[in-house]
Amino acid sequence: MRYHNFGNSGLKISALSLGTATSTNPDHLPTYQTIIKLAIQKGINYFDTAEMYGAGKAETLLGICLKNLEVPREEVVIGTKILTAADPDRNSTMSTNRKHIK
Repeated sequence: MRYHNFGNSGLKISALSLGTATSTNPDHLPTYQTIIKLAIQKGINYFDTAEMYGAGKAETLLGICLKNLEVPREEVVIGTKILTAADPDRNSTMSTNRKHIK
């Protein structure tokens, strides 16, 4: 696996990432965990997720899998995205205000 510097942060991320957009069903946890394990064995250390994938389930399942596989947190890079809502209510639950981003 090739790795790239992530800016000047000191992080080295794999040239390939594993996306989690389709990994939102808790019933598929064993299969999802197998995929993550294989990705790590092949050198992938960058995982892409977002709060809108399964209403946060993808992020949760990724965390469960990494914990179950006993992957040290410092060995992976997790990129997540937040939804910018077109809703004029800036305090809605789906916006980028300080109240929403924790």
